[in-house]
Amino acid sequence: MVHLPAAQRALDVVSPIVIYRQIGRRPSRIYVDEAMKVVESGGAQRRLSDRVYWRTLAKPGDQIQDRPGGILIVTAAGEWYPILLAEPTPLSPDTAFTHADLAIKADQNTMDGLVASGSLVDATPRRPKGPPSRPSDKMFADDHPLVVEELPRGTTLTAEMAPTRRPPGNWMRGARPASR
Repeated sequence: MVHLPAAQRALDVVSPIVIYRQIGRRPSRIYVDEAMKVVESGGAQRRLSDRVYWRTLAKPGDQIQDRPGGILIVTAAGEWYPILLAEPTPLSPDTAFTHADLAIKADQNTMDGLVASGSLVDATPRRPKGPPSRPSDKMFADDHPLVVEELPRGTTLTAEMAPTRRPPGNWMRGARPASR
């Protein structure tokens, strides 16, 4: 089982709330050069990506968990995946390297507002079942909207499994590093 840091806070969903689930990425308008200087045009080699989200709902029976690194939802069936509670924003030159921290703070502020309104109530953290649902890494066009109301045709909610039936990525339990 994948190590999952303990929940700092768990909240049961009492009434439906808007959440944002990542469905892919799109090229941002932010570039970074070799000196890690942020440039807003194509003058640098490396282009950063914005995450693309699907606006959906968390329903009663789901649980929102605040964990180190961000917010997770644990569904009534026990599935779990990362979400945002606050409206996503694109990268900007001023916040390109602090964007994730700002998103976490915005989520925590939104969470506090949802608790105050009675849509979320404090709870004991539930243990998720199975491995995490890794967000899809599908690449969209530059002009694709940051947030969509409906899933684009052919979009999956999770990363595709490799032909080896292993999740995508470089990490494998018990594998030795490649020799150099």
